Amino acid sequence: MKIAPILPRLLDWGSLRRRPGGARSPRPDVEQNLSRPVPSSRGWTAVEVVVVVILIGIFLALLLPALQSSRESQRLAFCTDKMRRLLAAVHSYEIVEQNFPPGTVNDTGPIENLPQGKHISWIARLLPHIDQQEAYENLDLSASAYAPINYTTRQLTIRALICPTEVNLMMGLSSYTASHHDREAPIASDNNGVFFLNDALSYDDLEDGAAYTIFLGEKCTDVLHDLGWLSGTPGTLRNAGLALSHQRYQGGADKNFAPWLEINAVEEGNPDLLACRLQGGNPEEPFYVGGFGSYHPSGANFAMGDGAVKFLTNDISMKLLSQLANRYDGKAVRAEDGP
Repeated sequence: MKIAPILPRLLDWGSLRRRPGGARSPRPDVEQNLSRPVPSSRGWTAVEVVVVVILIGIFLALLLPALQSSRESQRLAFCTDKMRRLLAAVHSYEIVEQNFPPGTVNDTGPIENLPQGKHISWIARLLPHIDQQEAYENLDLSASAYAPINYTTRQLTIRALICPTEVNLMMGLSSYTASHHDREAPIASDNNGVFFLNDALSYDDLEDGAAYTIFLGEKCTDVLHDLGWLSGTPGTLRNAGLALSHQRYQGGADKNFAPWLEINAVEEGNPDLLACRLQGGNPEEPFYVGGFGSYHPSGANFAMGDGAVKFLTNDISMKLLSQLANRYDGKAVRAEDGP
């Protein structure tokens, strides 16, 4: 077989040939195709643009609620886990001390929602059980919650006490609260909840049974009146006297900080710091406590004495909620027994 006659054909394979001078030129058929005019692409009409925009809008309208629902489900799961851990701390404290922590400690009662008195809260005694040993060691439980020695610790933000849906994210507050009574009444030593003034109960005091008694719940934080997690006032104690989420407080530029918070004045002997410590509370209604609630869309988490965490919807009957908050009314009802 002769190779020489085949070489020109191989060299001419494809679409290019050598031009004089060494340049390459396309084949004649390619030149003919390149010489044809390229048809211009047609633009979008106004109707087509409108249709596309409408379709995108419909898609987003269907997608966004699903995304928001997914995010809320995740926040609710985190909140449930935090409340379960806080309840575990209550039980851990009971194992060590043979009783639950008192809701608040004070020489006199009932408790006023004012920065005066001792007012050491139940949360303060749980600090070693929620990985806050250093904060606990810096507290003087024999002094007032508002004493200068406790002021720095009082301002701490403890993430274990903040619900993911909380709108008032600020120092020193708690989204979680304990149950002191089955109806609206001042915090006193004769309350029928589990956590109230001075008394430290045990399991034997839960006549209705731990599974039928509310220990902890969520609250909507009132920045102007809330005295923080260290204070055994409405900041950490609530009752079943109001419908769930009856009171919701929105954050804003005028409510970024509670009146008693002073971030920069930390040195002792500062008169502005002393005056700041003595602000806050509710001087107009000092004995008013308030109910449970949350910023979840449809209800709030509650921790029962047996370790279960229940999500109670906002339409739960006031009668059922009151029975769950009373430790010895003889009504052994469950949260699932009604709306």
